[in-house]
Amino acid sequence: MNWLFLAEERALISRFLTCIEAGICPELKKHSKRFPTIDLLLAEFYKNKTEWETSGLKKINEISDFANKMCLAQKILSENHPFCEKLEYKPSDRPFDFMARMADKLNINYDIKTINNNYYTTWEKCELPLDAEQNCNYFEGLKGELWQKWYNTRRSMLEFTVSLEKKIRLLPLKSNNRFILTLCGNGFDWGCTGLKEFADFYWSGRHDPNDALSEPEDYFVKNRKIALAQNIDRFSYLERKPLELRPFRFVDIIKN
Repeated sequence: MNWLFLAEERALISRFLTCIEAGICPELKKHSKRFPTIDLLLAEFYKNKTEWETSGLKKINEISDFANKMCLAQKILSENHPFCEKLEYKPSDRPFDFMARMADKLNINYDIKTINNNYYTTWEKCELPLDAEQNCNYFEGLKGELWQKWYNTRRSMLEFTVSLEKKIRLLPLKSNNRFILTLCGNGFDWGCTGLKEFADFYWSGRHDPNDALSEPEDYFVKNRKIALAQNIDRFSYLERKPLELRPFRFVDIIKN
């Protein structure tokens, strides 16, 4: 989200942070009995706010990421079915962003990542199949930018998935653990359909024939010798428009 360059736009970000401080923070504090590590989350928010005020554009992606974390925490705490009895931010005994102890005794572990679409600068870095590289002239101009955006989004999904799988392997196997990867976007660079296509591939091991990214993704997986453990129970899509305080959409994607 490197779209802020003017003083007026910097002022918009400052107002956005003020709105979070006045709106989201008090709402989270209402749940402090169920959210004992809320002070850790809020301390990181104020650290991001201070760094933005002093360094500006250097922290814009971090602000977006952190706003999404606060939205996820609020959603978990506001739901009644299932009901979260205790929410922990960065729990000390496991390497996840959040861990929710539910009324049904399940421990739901969340990793949350924002896909910002920072482009690779050359096609070689994209690790495309040879025929795609040979035909890259087709993707010049606007078509090329869009195609590369879609590719980078899917590659980010895969890399975040592999990262979470590695974390899951560090935990002892327990039947009451569940693992969710929440991926966040603004609804413009990429959308829920792309995550559903990736989730179908993740759980089935096969791409839909209509998936335009099946060939480059298969090539990347084989080239990197990636073996997916398929130990993630659910993906979720959090869509929040730039500078909006609340998510526009939240979709759970569950294995069929």
